[in-house]
Amino acid sequence: MDGCYRSDSSNGNNYAESILLDYDFVSGKSYTISFSYRTFDAAGYFAAPSMPLYLVSNVSGTPVTIGSMDPCGNAGFIPPAIPAANQLVGVLIDYLPSGWQTVTYEVPANANYNQLWFRPQGDDLLMNTSYNFQIDKVSIRESCDPPPFNVSLCQYANSDELTATITSVGELDGQWRMWRAVNCNGGVLTPNFGAQVAIDWTSSNTFSLPDNSGCYILMFVYQPPGCGTKLVRVMINTNANVPQCEGVCDDWSIVVEDYRCSSIFFQVVPGPNNATITATLNGEPVGQIHPGIVEYDIFLMGDDTDIRVCFTVEQPNCPAVTQCEFYRIEDCDGQIGLQGGASDTAEAMEDIHVTNPSTDEIRFSKAIEAGTARLLNLQGQVVKTFPLDWTAALPVHELPAGGYVLHIQTARTQAAKLVTLVR
Repeated sequence: MDGCYRSDSSNGNNYAESILLDYDFVSGKSYTISFSYRTFDAAGYFAAPSMPLYLVSNVSGTPVTIGSMDPCGNAGFIPPAIPAANQLVGVLIDYLPSGWQTVTYEVPANANYNQLWFRPQGDDLLMNTSYNFQIDKVSIRESCDPPPFNVSLCQYANSDELTATITSVGELDGQWRMWRAVNCNGGVLTPNFGAQVAIDWTSSNTFSLPDNSGCYILMFVYQPPGCGTKLVRVMINTNANVPQCEGVCDDWSIVVEDYRCSSIFFQVVPGPNNATITATLNGEPVGQIHPGIVEYDIFLMGDDTDIRVCFTVEQPNCPAVTQCEFYRIEDCDGQIGLQGGASDTAEAMEDIHVTNPSTDEIRFSKAIEAGTARLLNLQGQVVKTFPLDWTAALPVHELPAGGYVLHIQTARTQAAKLVTLVR
């Protein structure tokens, strides 16, 4: 839609194209209007084009022509006047062109109308404001109607499960329910409902289904204010040909480091990128010193016992995977290494702090007499080893920024401390 605004002593008209869309708006009902738009040739911050939207009825689509050229040098026409019976939906003002943008309006109709009018206009702060609006993807629907949604299926290699992904629902407050379909060709109405089944959620918008297990009907129950209960349903066919899931699901395993009669560390190696990692100890949630690292402190938790440590790793666009490690804690026969040591000459590890974050060196709050320090990345790989001999700082200037775990081992005790290197 091209146009300009000419404002001087002899002429003050809006010369512009506009767009009328036919749609029946009913008084008292609410509507969601959304569309994409962009502008060109905006006149600048102090004279920007604007585009009011109106609900109107029976406006003629024929402009008032004024000859071959308007005062702005364009083909001359003036849009029809705005009728007295109108409802202003909103006004777009774009001071500087910035590509495609999307806008949404919630509109309760105050009367019956049969048109939506996009009517650009200039700004009379300058004598001559030229502008251009483009619109695309216009959507009008009653606000009570729940938005449609889709379910896509894909399958990861060597898996007998399908990953179902729900799209286009947004953040609406509703409930999901699922039934087996009696007949894959029977549609999504009640007569085709079989037994209700639980949804095996793997994330907020994905769930798993057994491959080749038939058809299902997934329902979204939506209750917008003042609209009653609304239902949207889709059919899911697990017997159809399903594409392979995109994305890479990194393999991982659990590595155990046993510091005899002191602590045992269980680590996810390598640590998958952008993953959510949770852990359990003997079936109960347990804290991690860093995502993917669990410490079993023998002094605090006991010896001469069997334990089971499990990690659940959720990678983006991948099914959640759980692995467990069964481990025997030996009988230390009273030789448990106390954290910090009982001797006055032992390093009290709980009293030793490290700089965090660190830059070119990791500094201790006090020197460590003798021992070994190892710096591990978050994939569990040792990136540097340091001998300790009254050491107060560890040089790390050559290492990249990121998170690390510092393992400190002395003759009497050991500890693990998280360190972040910054550059």
